[in-house]
Amino acid sequence: MPTNKKDYYDIMAMDLPPTMAGHFWVVRDGQVVDPKFEAHKYIQKANKLTERPCHLPAPIMCQQVMLSSHIKKAKQVFGENYAAEFERIFEGRPRMGMCFFNAVMEQHRNGGEIVFGSMGWERKSGGKFYEYGGEEFQTYADFTGKTNVFEKAVATELRRRK
Repeated sequence: MPTNKKDYYDIMAMDLPPTMAGHFWVVRDGQVVDPKFEAHKYIQKANKLTERPCHLPAPIMCQQVMLSSHIKKAKQVFGENYAAEFERIFEGRPRMGMCFFNAVMEQHRNGGEIVFGSMGWERKSGGKFYEYGGEEFQTYADFTGKTNVFEKAVATELRRRK
């Protein structure tokens, strides 16, 4: 078995798309539950963002495909009780860059619905900045780098900064 927490992430990532430009979080009682990390402050500062997050769920079919593929892989690697295994391995603490693990642990502990889509923060100047995904991301192919939506979103952001 793996010896460190990063190894588990690498094992989970095998057979999943090499690129995933989206994000997983939990919605419970109409409220988004998504951990905040110290690194988010640097992203917010560098991009002139507020601390107010914005979450944009992907279309339902896209969410179902992304969630089912991740759950299938989790069951292959960790067994039917994958949520309890995540809790044990990660000591119940969220980890930066591991949104699927974080969402599963949150749902396992406190209930709610796992959602997949785009995530970012509101801009100080108005509008939204998406660190993961974006308003243009609508299909599984968009979120997995199989279309040019990601490149277009990056180009748009770079033009906006000039």
